[in-house]
Amino acid sequence: MWGALSPRSLDEAAGQGLGWMLDNFGWFYMLSTAFFVLFVIVLALSHWGKYV
Repeated sequence: MWGALSPRSLDEAAGQGLGWMLDNFGWFYMLSTAFFVLFVIVLALSHWGKYV
C-alpha cells in the first residue's frame, strides 16, 4: 500500500534500510554465501553428488 501511494518515499526508506543492513551485516552475508558455495561444491563432489 505504501509503495502504491508514495513510491518515492518507499524507495528512499528501502534504500536507507538496505544501506544500514549492508554496513552492519555485510560481513555475515559474505560469510554465509561463501559457506553455502563451499557446501554445494563438497556435496557435488561427494557420494551424494550423484543424486542431486
